[in-house]
Amino acid sequence: MINDNLKANYIKFRNYGEKAKIVELLTYALKSEDFNDEERCWALWNISDNLAMLRKSDNELDNHKLFEKQILQMDSKYLHWIVSDGTQKMTLMVGGYEEYWFDLYKFACKQSSKTIENRRIRFESHRASIATPMKIQYNFNKENSILALDNMKNMLLELKDDYNYKFYEITYFTQHIGLDALLGSVSDTVIEESINSFSNIVDLLFYDNNEHDDNNEYLLGSWQQLNGKRSKYNQSRAGVGNYIISLVNAGKYKIALNCYEKIVPFNLSISNYFNSKIQLAKSKCNIL
Repeated sequence: MINDNLKANYIKFRNYGEKAKIVELLTYALKSEDFNDEERCWALWNISDNLAMLRKSDNELDNHKLFEKQILQMDSKYLHWIVSDGTQKMTLMVGGYEEYWFDLYKFACKQSSKTIENRRIRFESHRASIATPMKIQYNFNKENSILALDNMKNMLLELKDDYNYKFYEITYFTQHIGLDALLGSVSDTVIEESINSFSNIVDLLFYDNNEHDDNNEYLLGSWQQLNGKRSKYNQSRAGVGNYIISLVNAGKYKIALNCYEKIVPFNLSISNYFNSKIQLAKSKCNIL
């Protein structure tokens, strides 16, 4: 089990951004703790995640293969867990391991059971597998990303009644615009549809910021967290931030700033990266 001391150290290292220490902590825990299958996957997911943030592609690949071995011993509902994070995918791609990732992804799409329990992590795996603009340069297989985008679109029908639906819809458009930007052609129709989605999710910022959110209840990377419910406020906060960044990356500076003006009254603190994108958009529009 994940004992209190392990949990406390994990949270402490996360709060301080001590990625290497998390890798060390959880690598040791896998050898010393009596984990069940889900707990082992939580540890392996986090080791890959922190290696990914450290940009250690080869080490992440080694760990991901251990993760793969563990997942293949479990129920098929878990298969998308190993391909549920975009940062992990990006570092593998930078290391030249894109096909390894997509072999796992395509296997999960084909073999995983499709249930209400795992539909949120299935959506996240499609999201993670779509190429979008990043700070670093990388090569990617266009067909793989188009496949993931199509899967994401198809899942919106399945998620129509989900509590997180507005977040999923704006995320689909965010990824669509991001991929289009990389491919050099952003669809005006997609932009128009996305603005409607943005308008729908902005309204959720009026909801209580203290509403229950499974992302705060469960450990990052756990089965419960990755399949959890987001509060309405956090759906909007995360969704609008990512969406506006995608507009700036696509060169849609005026639209991005129009959207930004709609969220200014809420005094959101999103990220330094988001702030830099707003400043870029303003400079492109000659706004001080």
